[in-house]
Amino acid sequence: MHKRTRMAVVAASAITALGCLLPSASAHASHAPAGGLPRSAPPTGVAAAAPPEKCRENSAYGSPGWWAAVEGCLTSDDGQPRITITARCQYRSLVFYTSVPCIVSGHYAFSKDGTPLMQGRFATRTDPDHGADRTIRLGYSCQGPGSYTLELTNIQTREATLRARGSGPVPDFTVTAPGC
Repeated sequence: MHKRTRMAVVAASAITALGCLLPSASAHASHAPAGGLPRSAPPTGVAAAAPPEKCRENSAYGSPGWWAAVEGCLTSDDGQPRITITARCQYRSLVFYTSVPCIVSGHYAFSKDGTPLMQGRFATRTDPDHGADRTIRLGYSCQGPGSYTLELTNIQTREATLRARGSGPVPDFTVTAPGC
């Protein structure tokens, strides 16, 4: 092996070893995911606060043979705070309950320490036969540490098939969790 080739191999090995010791750019807190804006890193010695994490489900029986459940969550996706709303509906034919597609709608209000951050209507159609994820996902920005609350109201459910055998309301409920 020539002297220059040996020196190049040694230099490449040293650079590779040094690269393994340095943190990768994607692991550095001030670097954003692809296409995103840079995030500011927390001051040294200060832990980053976590988004609120909590779920609650409420269910009810409606017209004869009808059952529906709605779940509201304060959660996060890859560290980004999210509100999620999912639903399940079942109809009883003869003896057994069977999952059926349904339409779920209502109002949501989201606040921090009682101060409104966002509100609006939600609606989704469940699809248990095809496994499609019909979860409603709403992103928001943390507004500092505090108590975050999701309130779901005026929730209505109805079967989304031609038979339309069942329908009914689901009682209002709230989900509250500390975070950010």
